Amino acid sequence: QIGHAPSCVPEAPAAAPAAAKVQGGQCLDREASGSQPQKIKAVVQKYFQTYNSGDFNQLPDIVHPSYHYWGLIDLTGKTGVAAMQAMMLGWRDALSDFTISHDWLLAAEGNRVIFRWRLQGCHTKGPLRGVLADPDNPRHITSWGITALSITSCSPSQPGQIWRKVSHANGAELLRQLGVCSFLVASR
Repeated sequence: QIGHAPSCVPEAPAAAPAAAKVQGGQCLDREASGSQPQKIKAVVQKYFQTYNSGDFNQLPDIVHPSYHYWGLIDLTGKTGVAAMQAMMLGWRDALSDFTISHDWLLAAEGNRVIFRWRLQGCHTKGPLRGVLADPDNPRHITSWGITALSITSCSPSQPGQIWRKVSHANGAELLRQLGVCSFLVASR
């Protein structure tokens, strides 16, 4: 069914409402607050700032302890802040002059935000998707994708935290840019 998570994808963490009550805040219903989309957008902005700066000290503010990631980078079972940091480092450790931005914020309602991202950099550092960097023959990489973030409900004192990230990118195009494969174009 559209709009329902498959059984292998966990629902929102049960700890999120309890954590807000422990901190003295009261969790808001997703439709109860007109500022909910702005709070979610603020979490996304901090996500991009952290990703670009590499200052991972901000991650505990925006990443829920039960955070899970589904995407191109293999996190070998990591969750929470460790998973988010490993995901970000998967790109940052491989690409010099790394930048990531979003050009379309497609939706921000309820506890989800969907955006199209673009990252770029020069593959001169560590391995990317198992491909070693060749400093003598650096490759400029540009990758695009769509990401859906699920964010815990916001309280008056807490902006919410990312608890799930599902990201899709054109992996075949990335491998082409890395020199692993080429595409055959059929002529008519």
